[in-house]
Amino acid sequence: MKSTPAATPLVKALRERFSREMEVENSTKRSALRIALVGAIRDGVLKPQERLPSEIELADDIGVSLGTMQSALGQLRDMGLIHRRRGDGTRVADTDQIDPSVWHFRFRMRQSGKPLRLLHQEVELTTTDSRGPWTEHLGELARYTVIRRSIVGTDSTPIGSRMYLDDALVSPTRLNPRELQSANMRMVLERRLGIISSQTTHEAVVVSLDAGTAAQFGMIAGQQCFEIHARTMTSAGKPFYYQEIFVPIDAVSLIF
Repeated sequence: MKSTPAATPLVKALRERFSREMEVENSTKRSALRIALVGAIRDGVLKPQERLPSEIELADDIGVSLGTMQSALGQLRDMGLIHRRRGDGTRVADTDQIDPSVWHFRFRMRQSGKPLRLLHQEVELTTTDSRGPWTEHLGELARYTVIRRSIVGTDSTPIGSRMYLDDALVSPTRLNPRELQSANMRMVLERRLGIISSQTTHEAVVVSLDAGTAAQFGMIAGQQCFEIHARTMTSAGKPFYYQEIFVPIDAVSLIF
C-alpha cells in the first residue's frame, strides 16, 4: 500500500479504516472500501457537500484498483450518500436522503424534520421453515432464506429489517454478510441473481414490538413502531422477496 508523509487526513483515515476491515474474515477489498467510505461519512470525516478526490487519486492513495473504487462509490451513490455529476466530481450528499432505489417511501426525523439516512448496518443470514406473511407472497416452500439487518440511522435511530427469499433462489451459502454490509441490498441481489425487480407494494401498520423482534434488533419490547411490509415481484412477474421493516414511531414520520 502506498505510504506518503503528504497523505491528507482523509486518506489517512480511509487507509486505517480499510486496513481494519480487511483484517475481518471473508472481507473483500470492495466491501472493506465501501464500509470505510460509509464510516468516514457517518463520523464526519467526510462532510456534507465536501468534494472527494478523483477516483484515480483515491484508488492510488488507498492501494486498490480503479474498478474497486468505482464499484464502492457506485454503491454509495445508490444509497444516496454521495452525488456524482459531470463537471463537478463526487460530493457528499448535503441531505440525509435515502435514494428511491433503496425504499419507495420516506421516513422523516420528527425533531429535525430531516429525511432519515441509513448510516450503518449489521447483516445476518439464516434460513427458516416457519410460515408467516411471507408465505402468501413467496408460496409454500421447504425453506426460506432470511437476510436480517440491524441498522443505525440518523440520530442513532434503530431500524430492523427482515428480507425473505426462496432458499432455492438464493441460499445463505451464496452470500457473504460482509459484502452485504453498507450496501443497497436489492441492487446487490439483482446483480448477483441476474434478476430485475419490478412492482413493489407496501403496507404500513403500527405495532407494539414483540420481545423476539426487539431482541433481534436491539430495540425495546412493547415499543410502538411502524411495521412496513414490502412485496416485490420480478420483471417476469414472479415473486422476488418479502420484507419487513421496523422503525420507532417516536423518532420518525412515514411519508409515501
